[in-house]
Amino acid sequence: SSARPITHGVPQGAILAPLLFCIYINDLPGSIQSCNLDSYLDDSKLYKSFCIYDLEQTSINLEADLQIAAKWCLEHQLLINPEKTKFLVVGSRPMLQNVPTEISLTFLGKTVRPVLLAKDLGINLDSYLSYDDHISKLVSSCMRKLCQINRVKDSFDNETLKLVIETLVINKLLYCSTVWSNTSSNNINKLQSVQNFACRVISG
Repeated sequence: SSARPITHGVPQGAILAPLLFCIYINDLPGSIQSCNLDSYLDDSKLYKSFCIYDLEQTSINLEADLQIAAKWCLEHQLLINPEKTKFLVVGSRPMLQNVPTEISLTFLGKTVRPVLLAKDLGINLDSYLSYDDHISKLVSSCMRKLCQINRVKDSFDNETLKLVIETLVINKLLYCSTVWSNTSSNNINKLQSVQNFACRVISG
């Protein structure tokens, strides 16, 4: 394709694009005043630990830092989609029972209310960090793939079959496993059932 000038941003798919973008937004966390901010490329998270009696002040701090982040992005010609902005309150069940249901944040003219689930880099996070929803969907997806592989496994030799299962199932199963490894024994058993089925498919 012909060359075109780029006035801002980085070309999608370019080898250096992720590195250049990380350099470009490197000073964004330094502009945040009250909260913490972590980013993975264009996916950023504001977070703050607080006691339940500090909820009102924490909401004020979050809103203020959201406005700072929005102003920084505007000055650097970056767009934020408020529709994709999620507000997740994480804590124990007794603590969350004391969180007012009407709590909300205002961001770029939109009201952002707490959600029960938020997806972050492919992991479904819930308010209790139980990972029940994430593991349920993960197990269902892996089982479907294994059933599909099982129907055509006679087309592969044993080594190829192992490679296919490792690539399409086991890699998916292990993705970010260190994050949800403290989940309940019930969820661990569900994950084990996927591995057991994978072994049965391979062993015939």
